[in-house]
Amino acid sequence: MEKTVYLRILNDTLHRKQEALKMLKELTKQQEELLKAESFDEEAFNSKMDEKECYIKKLVELDNGFELIYQRVKNEIAECRNELKEEILLMQKLISEITALSVDVEVLEKKNRPVLERKIIDKKKKIKEVRLSNQTAASYYKNMTSQVQGQSYFLDQKK
Repeated sequence: MEKTVYLRILNDTLHRKQEALKMLKELTKQQEELLKAESFDEEAFNSKMDEKECYIKKLVELDNGFELIYQRVKNEIAECRNELKEEILLMQKLISEITALSVDVEVLEKKNRPVLERKIIDKKKKIKEVRLSNQTAASYYKNMTSQVQGQSYFLDQKK
């Protein structure tokens, strides 16, 4: 009886992990769309990153909880493998689906990374250009203000 309760908890944990991974995949796809857009919306992209961070934390918690419970009951499950066959098959199916989702998310992340890096490099170039432009303007104004005001550039030829 107790084993079945633990298996239900494990299955529930796997379902929640699957849902979190689906959300991560969706958020990663949304980031991909933001990266493809003509004008890069940095705020929206960062917002998606924050949402993803929450789901990643949730996944870590679910993994830790799953591992704790599984370690507690793995010997009992092995002893009653035939009695719990349906639950074990369901868990195996969920684990394979979770693995496939994890791979999908990882592929999307690897696809987005070079595009994001290019966006960052472009942004750095623009910042550098603006900084150089500001330095040039500041240098020009500094030179202009350091010259003596009212100095005549024409010589009076009368003596």
